[in-house]
Amino acid sequence: MKISVKIVKVFTTDPQAGNPAGVIINDMGLDTPQMQKIAQQLGVSESVFVTKSNDLHNLRYFSPTKEMDFCGHATIAAYHALGLKISSAISFETRLGLKKIEIRSDGIYSIHMGKIEQSYSIEDVPFIADLIGIKPDDIHLAQVFSVGVPKLLINLSNLKTLFKLEPKFTQISAFCEETGIRGFYPFTPETLFADSTFHARQFNPWAGINEDPITGVAGAALGAWFGRDCIIE
Repeated sequence: MKISVKIVKVFTTDPQAGNPAGVIINDMGLDTPQMQKIAQQLGVSESVFVTKSNDLHNLRYFSPTKEMDFCGHATIAAYHALGLKISSAISFETRLGLKKIEIRSDGIYSIHMGKIEQSYSIEDVPFIADLIGIKPDDIHLAQVFSVGVPKLLINLSNLKTLFKLEPKFTQISAFCEETGIRGFYPFTPETLFADSTFHARQFNPWAGINEDPITGVAGAALGAWFGRDCIIE
């Protein structure tokens, strides 16, 4: 069986940058083990399988190791690959239920994630600091935010600290398995570029992704923490 795959790099205009996603139009009735095997072979952080269900698209997301509930950059990749011209928000199906996407007049894709579903602090800051290889004093905040997928937001003091992190991937994966958290998202308001608000990294070894180049869902969680709309763009 020949499978047609498109690789789409999202959140960039530079072909050497961004976060690649595999897009597969599943009109062949691929089952879950087949989809997982394809995602593993592709080896990108997430692959998305698109099936037409009545008048809606159903999107299923796979990392190289497991099926994910949702993925922002893979959703944008899917609708870019479909080549649809969306002037108003349309719904699509995911394991998190219905979500909405639109393409604005300036060409920007927007995914409406909805309301904050979880928000709580992690009290054992020294434990979190040890998992990412820094001192507890380097962490201003460790708080879980979710707009569908729980992310541990870790507010760090500066860029130097962010760049020197030495995450313990095995332990982080075990912690995420135990708690239901789906990725560590350390960030700092100190940035490389004047027009940026934050600089961030994501570690999600639980999903087989030690470090994501860039992530939409965690970015939406950070936006929710910052008091902005929960939208991935």
